[in-house]
Amino acid sequence: MPLHLSPEFAFSAEQQPETLLIQILQEHLATDQGPSFYFGFQPLSTELKEQFELLEVDQQVDNFTRFSPKYGFEALDSIITLGLRQSRFAPLLLWEIFHLLRPGGVWLDLDDPERCQGTPLSHQDFLERGYYQPSLKRLDSKEAALGCQRWQKVTPADISADVAKAGWTFGILTAGQSVNAQRMIRTILEIPGPEREIIVCGPAQENLPEDPRIRTIDLEIPEPRGWITRKKNLIVDTARFSNLCLMHDRFVFPQDFFAVMDGYGNDFAFVTFPEPYYPHQSRSYALRYPDYQVLLQCEKLQQAIDSKVVQQDNVYHPRYDDFYETAFCCGGVYVTKKSLWNMVRQDESLYHAECEDILFGLQSQQLGIPHRVIAETCFESLAPHPLLLTSMYALTASGEKLRDLSILSPTQQKLSKLNPGGCKPVLGRKRTDYYQRIAELYNAVPLVTSSQRLAPQDYASAEKLSDFWQLIYQQLKQLPVSCRDDIAAIYHFFSKAVFNWPNGVVQTWIRDTELQLSQHPQATTGKKLIGWGTGGVYRNLAANNPQPLAYLIDNNQQRWGEQLDGLQICAPELLQKEDPANTLVILYSSFVSEIGQQIEQLGPYQYCSASSFFASKEYLPILNLIEYYRQVEQHYPIIFSDSVPPDANRAEADDERRLLSSFLQSDAAQRLLVVPQADGFIPPLG
Repeated sequence: MPLHLSPEFAFSAEQQPETLLIQILQEHLATDQGPSFYFGFQPLSTELKEQFELLEVDQQVDNFTRFSPKYGFEALDSIITLGLRQSRFAPLLLWEIFHLLRPGGVWLDLDDPERCQGTPLSHQDFLERGYYQPSLKRLDSKEAALGCQRWQKVTPADISADVAKAGWTFGILTAGQSVNAQRMIRTILEIPGPEREIIVCGPAQENLPEDPRIRTIDLEIPEPRGWITRKKNLIVDTARFSNLCLMHDRFVFPQDFFAVMDGYGNDFAFVTFPEPYYPHQSRSYALRYPDYQVLLQCEKLQQAIDSKVVQQDNVYHPRYDDFYETAFCCGGVYVTKKSLWNMVRQDESLYHAECEDILFGLQSQQLGIPHRVIAETCFESLAPHPLLLTSMYALTASGEKLRDLSILSPTQQKLSKLNPGGCKPVLGRKRTDYYQRIAELYNAVPLVTSSQRLAPQDYASAEKLSDFWQLIYQQLKQLPVSCRDDIAAIYHFFSKAVFNWPNGVVQTWIRDTELQLSQHPQATTGKKLIGWGTGGVYRNLAANNPQPLAYLIDNNQQRWGEQLDGLQICAPELLQKEDPANTLVILYSSFVSEIGQQIEQLGPYQYCSASSFFASKEYLPILNLIEYYRQVEQHYPIIFSDSVPPDANRAEADDERRLLSSFLQSDAAQRLLVVPQADGFIPPLG
């Protein structure tokens, strides 16, 4: 049996006539070279394999595929590949196969010539890219119905000198004293295994053993924007060992790390691990931290790399066993070789959350170095992602894009009511400390006058996070805005206070708000008004409608048939029953361009954003955040570290154990799935 894919990754494989294969093999295979290992999705007849001494490799293909543990590193004399570029797994298959071929060995690669002309990421075919070229010499090439390229490996692979080396450098990034970093360091030192060192990039940590294997380095000058690209490069530059594990200080370091890496093999490229976060003390369900993602973009990839700006709405979470040429490790944990890191290096002009990991992944894969996942263990995150508590963008194996996919499991919702006191706080701060920090950032906005500054008594009564941000929002709306710099000041405050959004995203907000303020109210005479969207933007703006809406549309199928403010919530297809000439759709959402494209597919309907409709001073990203916080508060009983809900109905231990047992039984078969299902994301157990 040849290489094969599971049904989720099935593709229509092109079958080549055996007569053509016989002709090519007779021409290119030397009679005295011995057996050749055949890698391809097309099965070969017994007669053909016997005639040419072909050893057909039978193996499942996915993101976890490894060949060297079975066939050896740089151990094979002759390799034949057929039609690998038909699959999106081609880059990682070619990486694996390249490292099987010994120096002096010959590789006969057969494929459709049209598939050998490069990809959207690079105009070069895979084996012509930077990582492979120093080692491969093209012996001959022939294009026909079936392209034929014959290569000889003239020098060992770039990582060959490192494969036999067992030592490890562990780099931990910190921004101050970190109790968890100290715990990670002690764990790494205690686990039996190979020689190692630990480099902390940040302030010297307290409460550590006197151990020469621990070193501390730091930035020459403190950088508040989070200069993690520089920190990672510094760690690599000072590393003693060729095997690298770079990570942030928010993880539980897995006890089986060395055992897992030994089983995986030492010829790895860039790999990461699942990073689950457990919101409840029972650890009965988990959320997926952004650990491995894919940029679904085929056009202008080089322009995105050169400009260092990507469209983040095109970033999705695939399954861990899936692979794309534009997939990337998200940077929480990197495992790689020092030599590979230095072939790419992180761009030090970028700071935290400025798409630095996306660009690093694209540049790596342009060179032919894949980014992958090892799922045999996980790095548990002790902090949740602040913007991925209720939903995420996920990608199925068939390529279906699941936008705003709910990741709220039924078990989570049950435990939140059954034992809210067992939930972990969403924010690791006390409520008053958090409010004070945000108020200080707000008061520092240049537009805020002394009379507009917030004092503790102004927000003392705000019990909920959403209420506090609603108060902040009302303050922001009162600030005088006369130019682009004023709008920028507001969004820069927002970015500092909540999440360091990439510059490209913030600039888009500034542009959209500036355009919105320059517009006149939309003419509605004789128009039937239909609202699209039922979230935070609707909640904050719809009360000001100058005339009533006929009904509401929402993409959330679960809301269809419900009513909001006496209006029916309907499916998008209902719009097709309306007369385009007499209809105006008002978009209560910040995803105006995406919904606009959806409306245009339904018909020539007029539409406008709600902010344009009112031509008022509204900051939609902040409104969306407030609505997001309202959703979080519905499903996470404890927001602050000191906010146990007063009506917490603590469950009896027996009830909680029964719930947990039922959950584990019903979902045990889902443990290796990584696209969140209706019952929540379950990571592989460590």
